[in-house]
Amino acid sequence: MRSPSGPRPHARRVRPFLHSVPFVTVAACAVLVIAAGCSKGQNNAAPSASPTGSASAVAAGVPTYDVFVQNFTYHGMPSSVPANKPVVVSFTNKESFEIDHEFVVLQLPAGKTPQDVIADAKNKGAKAEDDWIHYADSGDPIPTNSSHAVTMTLPPGNYVATCWQTGKAGGGTGPPHVTIGMIAPFTASTTATVPASDMKPVASYSVSVQNFTYHGMPSSVPANTPIVVGFTNKESFEIDHEFVVLQLPAGKTPQDVINDAKKKGPSGEDDWIHYADSGDPIPTNSGHAVTMVLPPGNYVATCWQTGKAGGGTGPPHVTIGMIAPFTASASTPAPAGAGVPVSANVSVQNFTYHGMPSSVPANKAITIGFQNKESFEIDHEYVVLQLPAGKTPQDVINDAKKKGASAEDDWIHFADSGDPLPTNYGTTVTMDLPPGTYVATCWQTGKAGGGTGPPHVTIGMIAQFTAS
Repeated sequence: MRSPSGPRPHARRVRPFLHSVPFVTVAACAVLVIAAGCSKGQNNAAPSASPTGSASAVAAGVPTYDVFVQNFTYHGMPSSVPANKPVVVSFTNKESFEIDHEFVVLQLPAGKTPQDVIADAKNKGAKAEDDWIHYADSGDPIPTNSSHAVTMTLPPGNYVATCWQTGKAGGGTGPPHVTIGMIAPFTASTTATVPASDMKPVASYSVSVQNFTYHGMPSSVPANTPIVVGFTNKESFEIDHEFVVLQLPAGKTPQDVINDAKKKGPSGEDDWIHYADSGDPIPTNSGHAVTMVLPPGNYVATCWQTGKAGGGTGPPHVTIGMIAPFTASASTPAPAGAGVPVSANVSVQNFTYHGMPSSVPANKAITIGFQNKESFEIDHEYVVLQLPAGKTPQDVINDAKKKGASAEDDWIHFADSGDPLPTNYGTTVTMDLPPGTYVATCWQTGKAGGGTGPPHVTIGMIAQFTAS
């Protein structure tokens, strides 16, 4: 058991109304903004990858807001944020007692107000969350003294940041926190202004694992600024890894983390303060882009998976080499090339992707604002697969026709929108692609009007593009 003064356990979870799957994003390097157009009825109707952002825009970076919760109230959330552009919220649970919170962004339909969300939550409890349009989510519940960076790209409109956790101070459960103060209304506007102090460059690093060792993790990163780590599992054998960032409390060392893991096994992970997490286990040749905003301090990147080369289970990988100490410091400069990520807005309508560029820059951070704009109720997703040499989009389609949705696992993943997106929902996908040919795909099987059918990739939802 942890001591009463220790950090709250870190619970992994999946949103109650959705599910998540592994996905890949590799090294990140922030650059100029690319304008991605949308031509109705065409998969790849968008400008080329020629950067259009100004030098001043690159220097400015992206809007970054420090938002925290204290006494069941959000603090620091601006009344307006820029629309149609990546925005980063560094969300921290600063309660003085042990409790989980979250940061869930909902869009308010025309005529609806924050009070309607509160009334719905009072009436239905936590399941009322499913009644509203989601655009961003901090994911796993955030324990006291822990944090998570949320990236979002919002169309113009009215929104609320909300918390649907039900824990009570002192233990037990109660009403959703959204009903007792944790709701913050704001707008997304193309005319929103951002103070210079809130514009931060995106610091990007490529980190991989090979032979149970992290490679590429710097010894120091900039504090209080968005950091994207493109984490890739490059083992030569089949095994799952992860990239979990823990803060070291004063007086604690990496060896303390290792000793704890040796003693308790993977449950020892819950004894430490979490600041970032790659989420689902990352298989060999797959990866994930991890975004974080760290206050000054000492940290370790860790892996708590227990798989062994050749199969079976063993000790957490953190005990056999997968731990990388580093610091976050206000005096550490952002790496060369830090600025704003490449961005594009992609939507789906009539089982067709719109707005996907035919070409994107390789080896540079790309942020996709993805929206399901169907006129009927159906789930979609945005899954980016790399085409191996000699393979074509038709090979992906044929595989899906033969095997159904399970065929998705036959291909190399480089990005994924995660949870299925219902109609009128959106999310932000971050990826960084090596040179090659790719397809954006959807493996959901719902049919218009209900029921199931073939994966949507077989009936139009596939868009080829290149990274160069």
